[in-house]
Amino acid sequence: MAHILEVNANIDRLPIDAETRRLLRIICWVHDTFKHIEDKGNPRDWSKHHAVYARNFLARYLSDPLLLNVVELHDDAYYAWRLAHLYHKLGECDDRIEMVKEKVGSYWQLFYLFFKCDTSTGDKNPAPLIWFENTMEDIEVVDFIDEPKGGSA
Repeated sequence: MAHILEVNANIDRLPIDAETRRLLRIICWVHDTFKHIEDKGNPRDWSKHHAVYARNFLARYLSDPLLLNVVELHDDAYYAWRLAHLYHKLGECDDRIEMVKEKVGSYWQLFYLFFKCDTSTGDKNPAPLIWFENTMEDIEVVDFIDEPKGGSA
């Protein structure tokens, strides 16, 4: 729960329009909700990944396939970074990024914004986000603002 609150606070720190903020909040509140039931056995059964559970849950309430794909793939930029930087599998990294781009379509910028909000929490390694912002030429890099939208009380 603390992580979700941190991600939500990061969403508040983005200089974005109300509709983008609404979509990011939807992703935020479901993206890691099912981590506690994820099967992390070996070999990994990716159909039992927390993001798949989140997508399936959300699909009961909305029908936007691109938004559902963002929820399901929300960790894939991190996985792509690992492929390149930990395992030196550059081709697999590129393939994963291309798959994500194809599946999220016009929500590519939204995918990036959520990755930024999710990665900029707790003690997470900032390297995947730095790599993403420096490597993806077709995103608009957005900086957090110091004060949440709406100002302080």
